[in-house]
Amino acid sequence: IFRYLQPLRRPGPGPEYPPVRSFRRPGDPVAHREVRQRLADPVPRFRNIVVHTDETIALASAGGSAINMLHISPSGTGDGSFASPYGTIAEALADPLANSSVIYASRGGTFTENVVLGTDTTILSNGPTQQITTQFGLQTLPLSGSSPTALPQIVGDVTLADDSTLSGFQITGTVSGNGISNAVFTESRVQNAPGSAISLVASQATLSNLTITDAGVAGIHLSDSDATVTDVTITGDATTAGTDGVLVDTDATSRTITLENLSVSDVTDAGVELNVNGTGTLTATISGTTTLAAAGNALDAETTTGSTGDLLLSVSSTSASSSGAAGIQLDGSAGGGTLTVTGFADNSVTAAATGGILADTVTFDSDASTAAIESVDVDNLTISATGDGLQLLSPSGELDLGTLSITNSNGTGLEIDTQPASTEFLLSSEGGSIATTGGPAISLDDLEIDMSLDSVSSTDSPTTGITLDTVGGSLAIGTTTITGSTGTAIVVQNSLALAPRFVVLPHHTDPGHEGEHYMSQLIDGHHFAWLDQDTSTPDTVDVFYDFRSLSGFANEITADQITMAELALEKWEDATNGRLQFTQNTTASVADIIIIGTGDLAAVGETSEEGGVVGLGGGVFAHSPDHPISNGFAWQDSAETWDTEFGNGDPAGTTDYFSIAAHEIGHALGLNHTSDSTDIMDGGAYIGELTTFSAVDIEHIQSLYGEGTNPPPASTNAGLAVNFGTTTIERTQTAVPAADAINATTNNDGNALLIFNNLTITNGNGNGLVADNTGTININTLAAAGSAISVTDGAALDITDTTVDITLEAITADGGTSAILLDNVDGSLAVTGVGTGGGGGTTATPSTISDMTGTGIVISDSTASVSLNLFTITNDTGVATGLLLDDSGSPGTPDPSLTLTNSTLTGTADNWTGISVNLTNDGTISISDTLFTGTTGSGQVGMTLVVDGGGTDTPTAALAFDDNTISLGGVTPLAISLSASNGGLLNPLSGLGNLATNGTIDLTGSELFNANGTDASISGSLEVNSATVFP
Repeated sequence: IFRYLQPLRRPGPGPEYPPVRSFRRPGDPVAHREVRQRLADPVPRFRNIVVHTDETIALASAGGSAINMLHISPSGTGDGSFASPYGTIAEALADPLANSSVIYASRGGTFTENVVLGTDTTILSNGPTQQITTQFGLQTLPLSGSSPTALPQIVGDVTLADDSTLSGFQITGTVSGNGISNAVFTESRVQNAPGSAISLVASQATLSNLTITDAGVAGIHLSDSDATVTDVTITGDATTAGTDGVLVDTDATSRTITLENLSVSDVTDAGVELNVNGTGTLTATISGTTTLAAAGNALDAETTTGSTGDLLLSVSSTSASSSGAAGIQLDGSAGGGTLTVTGFADNSVTAAATGGILADTVTFDSDASTAAIESVDVDNLTISATGDGLQLLSPSGELDLGTLSITNSNGTGLEIDTQPASTEFLLSSEGGSIATTGGPAISLDDLEIDMSLDSVSSTDSPTTGITLDTVGGSLAIGTTTITGSTGTAIVVQNSLALAPRFVVLPHHTDPGHEGEHYMSQLIDGHHFAWLDQDTSTPDTVDVFYDFRSLSGFANEITADQITMAELALEKWEDATNGRLQFTQNTTASVADIIIIGTGDLAAVGETSEEGGVVGLGGGVFAHSPDHPISNGFAWQDSAETWDTEFGNGDPAGTTDYFSIAAHEIGHALGLNHTSDSTDIMDGGAYIGELTTFSAVDIEHIQSLYGEGTNPPPASTNAGLAVNFGTTTIERTQTAVPAADAINATTNNDGNALLIFNNLTITNGNGNGLVADNTGTININTLAAAGSAISVTDGAALDITDTTVDITLEAITADGGTSAILLDNVDGSLAVTGVGTGGGGGTTATPSTISDMTGTGIVISDSTASVSLNLFTITNDTGVATGLLLDDSGSPGTPDPSLTLTNSTLTGTADNWTGISVNLTNDGTISISDTLFTGTTGSGQVGMTLVVDGGGTDTPTAALAFDDNTISLGGVTPLAISLSASNGGLLNPLSGLGNLATNGTIDLTGSELFNANGTDASISGSLEVNSATVFP
């Protein structure tokens, strides 16, 4: 090999001489003219003329040995020189200098022979550009790069050896190695191998820039081997059974496999198959831009039966598809070791026949080397599949799905089930969508979640649309659509009760500060808190602090300031009745402590100046299921003049250190600003010393951490918080079995919060919303669209032991026993009868309850405020009642409230009652602009009101009965029956007279039914305490 020390290069252009331009004919370039035609051209002058060149021998390195070349050519018969090459590769390998030479097929050709490389041998062809390392760096071999597509060929098998290199050949046969190390196979093609194209056993090799076609078994088979595989394309023949792209098997030895920029297509089994068969650990990384397309599982990783080794898997930037099986299947259920996913970023399944991503008994932990679980961050995940979209059975660890997009059919979109292994698993997401046809969109069982999704839809599911069973945490969905489910559309049951440190909270409000939030939070209502740093004391939440430097800035805190800071910590402990406990820890990680100090505000991104910002507090708030705080700080400005005495008022020109430190520590604990100057957490300008915490401060800190050994109040903590967003449910099939549109039976003392915006339910065969011991249900009607429920042969609302905040435009119920059932319900229910018109105005949206065999509306033992407008309630059969309010089962509870306006109650059966009210507590009943009509039958009653304290209490009912019409037909009709026993009526019949315990009533003059100046008519009779007083 020659190298010019002074390379010969074309000199730069010199000045034109002579300085005149010659005459040339247009289109007659100089190069195409004969010499005689160019005799008059100017003579070119060159400034530089090469007069000498040097040559030197290429060395393997500076000061190393000379690089020897052995040349080969199929037509050669010589000694390996360039002029007289060897005729076979075997002859070159037999040369005594083969292991220190480069064997070079500089003329290309086809070598028909089996090749067995020796240790330290290198065989290169002239097909691709070939470079070798010399004392001058990388140098390109002469003649290389001459045929990068039509490579020189080896027809036969090739056996690699230790430290051997083979580059630039098309091989028809198998490339193998057994017990070798540091082998390199690159820039080549392998075709038509009867078995595996590349087979390594107990070896270590680097495989790069390879194309493998039509292998009989696997493109690459790595048996108990280490390998780095880069830029490899494997294409099967799409017909030979059992072919894999890359097949990896490990046994007793721990192995590491790296696959980067891999492309697999047309294989009939797996694209990449990873098997742990013994005691060794397999560490596998798939990265770069990788595409796997197979008839079997595109990616298949498992720990096999009888194995005890672990499988550590990281997959990123991989696109998988399968024409006959799953996109990605991970199975750690059979082996005794653990299948751990340490990375799973930016992957996709573009098509799959039996499921997108299926994982069984897999741990998600980005750092398996430590005992603590670190979240695996997916970033972006897209799945399109037939069958389940993403199924995780018995998972453990923590997985953040990032932006998730699932489109699937005939399976469940997202299915997570930690049973039967009872594993602990945290799942989160930040957005995306799930669209499922022929199956449920979501089915989650026994796990904690922190999920946000833009939209979720399920169409024609043979079971449910969404199921949340024993789930804790939060789920926020922008738009939920369930259409045509055979079973219940949305099921929420057995919500998971969280630990007493509850950090997932609904929106918190205070009287006088309605709608404001006082804990640091996300827009979906999540709040943050420190996790317990010492779990050996379960009755307390232990938080570490220290007086260290912050962000490289010195901590200048004084001894007196430390005293005030620790006093502030004691005050926060007192505010939680000892639930919070602070301990100074000088060795814990910065992430695990609150740094309290005084110094330059540049440490927290502000400018230090007296009279400016006096301090800053906070931390790192993690968007994960526990919503933990880490890296806390409460940093005061060293430029201020600080008062470090407690309770001494406000010395002129000073700022109270205790007040500011307590405020900033509050931020570090997860509290936000309030708006009252008496609060430590007041967000206004500093106005002076505060020595006590307000009731608001105490309430907020206890909402995050609890009080003493008691958990926080259930009213401000939800084990499960779900916002279904704008929700549409349609079950229009009448042939399917009856099922609920929504069923929420959460148990665990009703610790769930369920929110629906613009809820629309159409259920042709079953109930609308069924809730039992749920916690809190909010149904909000937004300005742009309303909420309405329409059901056939079922109840629109069947709610028990639950707090509600429900606003609906209308309810339609046809058939069934009752349309609305409220039992032990608190909060409020409003059916407005007012919708949004086409021009942006309002329009009447009446509610209709018809063909009920029982009572149309039943409100029992409930304290909820119920407001109903524009209702038509018709009872045609049976002994029925239009509306029943009965609190006789809950004496001593708060007062029920019922308002009914602009409505019609109609009964045609015997003994029908329009409205029946039975009160054992104080209550408010308001009926106005309502028509009571009974067309046929006997014993019909317009309205009955009974007040009975049960012999102990003396409740009083307030009745407003304005501008109503009672028109009853049939036999012995009774318009109104009022009865008070051990109680009383205030303002009966629109404020006219009082019905005392003894049952007397003043019915004077024409004002009897004329509260608003409008006469109301009665057809029938008026009965008071069982005595007919009218007519």
